[in-house]
Amino acid sequence: IKSIGNYVNLTEYELEPIPEESEECYFVTVIDGKVVSVCETNAEDAFVGAKEINVYTAPEYRGMGYGASNVTAMTEYYLLFGYNVAYTCQNDNKASIALAARCGYKKIAETYYFICYKED
Repeated sequence: IKSIGNYVNLTEYELEPIPEESEECYFVTVIDGKVVSVCETNAEDAFVGAKEINVYTAPEYRGMGYGASNVTAMTEYYLLFGYNVAYTCQNDNKASIALAARCGYKKIAETYYFICYKED
């Protein structure tokens, strides 16, 4: 059991090298055959030079530490292989922002999303 920030990693996994061809990685919590929390990464973000991760936990399982445990485990996993890791979430998601802080992350920026639609 290891800790990052103020959170202790409860997620167990077997350490295997990250496949070079793979950009996706998932750490999940399964209870009674149901995925209740998932931490994922899809690619390395060129802007921050780090693997970008985010987490989702089913509403009825929030506040129980599953998300933080998965974030801590994935962070530890990537750090062990020499990657930098960036946690991302919506600007107004206070619970996710607090989770990131508990796991040792520091705020470096805010992201704003814009969309452009083609007129008919």
